Amino acid sequence: MNEDLILSKVIDLLENYIGDQTRPKEVIKKYNNIIVSEDFPWDSINLKIQALDKFQDELSMFVENPDWRTEHEGYFGEKELKEKIKKFLDYLKNE
Repeated sequence: MNEDLILSKVIDLLENYIGDQTRPKEVIKKYNNIIVSEDFPWDSINLKIQALDKFQDELSMFVENPDWRTEHEGYFGEKELKEKIKKFLDYLKNE
């Protein structure tokens, strides 16, 4: 898959979440599907493509249930998820 197409898909997906068109679990699942695709360019030198993998690690710390978030200090909820996604979107679109 073309790197520009991958970035475009990710940007659209994240914008849909910010626009409240996608639920947290759904956006994370779709994001993961893009990253684990056999077409994902793991050997890319494009810093934004490399950042997608790192951001997947960050997304994995989202926990919907507030009680479960107490089990690990790195877990976070939807408010933080939106903040992280907005910041990452800014990076993908502007830098």
